[in-house]
Amino acid sequence: RGKKGSGTAMDFGSDGGFLTALVMALQGSYNAHVVFWGICCSSWIHLNSGTSRRDYLNPHGHPPYPSVQLANRLVARCILVIMVTVSLGGHMVLENPGSSLIWLHDRFQWMLETLASLGIKVYRQAFWMSFWGHDYMKRTVLWSTSRIIGTFNKGKLSAKKHGPTKTKTVVRYRNRNGRMAYKGSKTLKGTQMYPVKFAGHIVRCLPAMFRSTGALPEARLPQVDTSRPFVEIFKEMEFDDWWDEADLKSVYKYLRGCK
Repeated sequence: RGKKGSGTAMDFGSDGGFLTALVMALQGSYNAHVVFWGICCSSWIHLNSGTSRRDYLNPHGHPPYPSVQLANRLVARCILVIMVTVSLGGHMVLENPGSSLIWLHDRFQWMLETLASLGIKVYRQAFWMSFWGHDYMKRTVLWSTSRIIGTFNKGKLSAKKHGPTKTKTVVRYRNRNGRMAYKGSKTLKGTQMYPVKFAGHIVRCLPAMFRSTGALPEARLPQVDTSRPFVEIFKEMEFDDWWDEADLKSVYKYLRGCK
C-alpha cells in the first residue's frame, strides 16, 4: 500500500495502482527482468486469525470483512502480474512471514499448478530474518522461479541463540470470558521493515537471476501471427474465467473512464 497522500498509483489495492504494476511488468526486458513482491501480510498471519478467521481449511477467511476482501483481492491481482512477468521470461520472488497462509489462496495454488504444467518450478525457501539483521527472529518464506533464493537460508536459530528482544510484538490478556488471548502490540507493524542486509543480498542476487531468466521454455510459448492486427486476435480469444476475486470489472471501468 502506498503512503497516505501518495495517490492511487502507489496503492496496489486501487485500480490505478494495479495497472501501474501491470504496466511496469510489461515494460520489463524480455528474458531479463525480476519482480519482487512483498504482499501485505497482516490478514494472512496466524496472529490475525481471530479476526480474519483464516485457517488451513478456510484460507480465504471471512469474506464479509473488508480487510479480508482486500487481502484476497491483492493476492489475486499479484498472481496476475506474476504470470505476466513469467510469460515475458522474467523471474518472480514473493515474500511473506512464516505463518502466512497466502500460499493456500486458490489463485496461488492455480499459479503453482499452471507453471508446473509449463515445466516451470516454483521454489520455496524458509529462513530466519534475524540472520539478515532483523531485531526479531521472524521466520520468513520466499517463493520464486529462481533457485537462488536458497542462499537466504543461513541455518537453524533458537531463541537462546538469538537472545532477548527489546520490545514485545504480542500482548497477552484475559478476554471478557476469562480466557487467555493475545493480540499484536504497537510495535508489530515495525517488524515489516526489511533489514538493509536483506535488501543488499537481493541486489547481489539480481545478476545471477538475470542470467538465468527465460524460465518459460520456447516450445511452450503460444504461436501468434504477428502480421494480423492485435484487436482481431483479441476478439477471437475465449475467456472462461473472469477472475472475479481480483475485481477486474472495476479495472475495466477505470480504463474506460481514463482520458
